[in-house]
Amino acid sequence: MLKKIPLVLLITVFAISQVSFATEEQSQIHLAQAGKLWSESKLDLAEAEFKKALEENPESAKANAQYAGFLLTQNKNSDAIKVYQKAITLDATNPKLFAALSIAYLHQSKYEMATEMANQALALDPDMKAVKKINEYISVKKEMIAEASKTPKDQLKPNDAMHTAASLHGAATGHMNAEEATK
Repeated sequence: MLKKIPLVLLITVFAISQVSFATEEQSQIHLAQAGKLWSESKLDLAEAEFKKALEENPESAKANAQYAGFLLTQNKNSDAIKVYQKAITLDATNPKLFAALSIAYLHQSKYEMATEMANQALALDPDMKAVKKINEYISVKKEMIAEASKTPKDQLKPNDAMHTAASLHGAATGHMNAEEATK
């Protein structure tokens, strides 16, 4: 009887690991399909594939991060924030997740939260140039808001701060490179 217990335990562990591997493999297949559909602008189908990937493996930081990125591009910022937060609970040392969450907060004009997340990303990886640009953009944006609140609306004119803010936003979100942002 004692010899059977370790054998039963070994078989059980092996079976569980096979199920876990199959689940991870299925999740990866769904993620690949979601990416393909997304690139083809088949957004409803892509979202369904992201959800299937997460059903297969809800504890995948990668699946959560990719789905959050998809949601962010669809202007579903509140949903993106929730999914990025889940991804961060699964991979709290990934600075890219904090940077992406910063951008999601930025899209909601939650500048303090955006700054906090950007600073966390920089704490994890001080060399993230795009995140430094995010913080610069937030600073300029806050200054513009403060200035606009003091100036009557009929006196507002485009200025260098607005140009700088737009350039930094483009660089931070990947719509232009850093050289273009500093011109």
